[in-house]
Amino acid sequence: LVKLLQEIKTCRAPDVVVLSTIAERFHQNVEEFFPPQLMSVIRSFAEVRFCDPFIEAAVVGRVDDLMMSPSPWRVRTFLHCLAALRISSEAAWSPVLPHAREHATNVKRYIP
Repeated sequence: LVKLLQEIKTCRAPDVVVLSTIAERFHQNVEEFFPPQLMSVIRSFAEVRFCDPFIEAAVVGRVDDLMMSPSPWRVRTFLHCLAALRISSEAAWSPVLPHAREHATNVKRYIP
């Protein structure tokens, strides 16, 4: 699934039916993915700007796993993906925002 999405990203205009099928398969098997794999899939969908209810449900269902002591890179990337996918669900954003605030204050501390 991850490799297929990597190949689809290189297409100029990916087929929506194929993306929908991949999104449905992703949703059905989302519990089998480790957080780095989840980020890879979510980032790939964000890069082609494709989101449907299956992707949104998968993201909301695993957001807590992704935000278990996340790195600043993961928080930034995940926020970017949520925005690119236009996911506005409170359930997707609320676990991320405290980490974003925490990392933002850490960054400010090191700026001269």
